[in-house]
Amino acid sequence: MRPSLDDLRRARPDLALAVYAMEPGGEVTLEIYDGGQVYAFKGATEADAILAAFPQETAPPAPVGPDQHVEPNTPGGAEPSPPQLPDRSIFD
Repeated sequence: MRPSLDDLRRARPDLALAVYAMEPGGEVTLEIYDGGQVYAFKGATEADAILAAFPQETAPPAPVGPDQHVEPNTPGGAEPSPPQLPDRSIFD
């Protein structure tokens, strides 16, 4: 799954956030307000802008509990857990 604004808000309640697309069909901008500073990240979608701000390659793998286990290629398996955002970023 790709991260959403709701995922980011849950993971980082200490940050103020704004997401907008000013031009039809244009890029999406994620603005992050932290300590009087504003950081802007752009992407083709909301998820791309979030990933620009919080690259997943720095994120630890999401823990899989017994109720979150999904067997590969198993129809009707449980929904995977939401994407995990990094514990640390430039905003820490």
